[in-house]
Amino acid sequence: MWKDLHKYGLGAALLAGVTALGAMEARAQTPIEQLAADVTAYPTTKVTLSIVDRIQITAPGGACIVNRNDVCKFKVRIRNNGHLNMRLVSVHIKAFNGVQVSHTAQGPWGTAIDSPFSNMNIDAHDMVGKDSEDFYFKAPPSATSSVVQLIQATIHDWSANLDHILHQHADFHPPTPTPPGGVFSAQVLGN
Repeated sequence: MWKDLHKYGLGAALLAGVTALGAMEARAQTPIEQLAADVTAYPTTKVTLSIVDRIQITAPGGACIVNRNDVCKFKVRIRNNGHLNMRLVSVHIKAFNGVQVSHTAQGPWGTAIDSPFSNMNIDAHDMVGKDSEDFYFKAPPSATSSVVQLIQATIHDWSANLDHILHQHADFHPPTPTPPGGVFSAQVLGN
């Protein structure tokens, strides 16, 4: 087949077309394409989530020591380590190893839930973070032989704005020594 294509001069044209397609795929991204890619990756590259305020509900008192069928209350803390302001943030909670999750201590229970409110706003570089509303998990009916993952929180939905970058990074802080601003130069003559 390639001999026939080469015989008619089509092989070089086809090869040139394939090479051109490969070059198009390998081209550098435009700044807007790079920004879109960075915003898409932002929750995994610039955001830290942790499970906090674990409190046992079935046998109240102190930190959540998990026994079979226990119900524990928890929150998700979101820290924003990057330059984007995060707006209207909601979280997704997924249960593992026989655990179930709910918005209330009484259920209904399921293997995954989303936060009902998308009203958390987390500013850029907010290392203290913001805590979600309360969530609940119900331990499985059987004990485990070792430590196992029970729940996982991820960002479900959010919006970004560039206010931090456009306002905080736009402030002019002149380096030392101050570079010349508007300058007028002329020779001074002695009339």
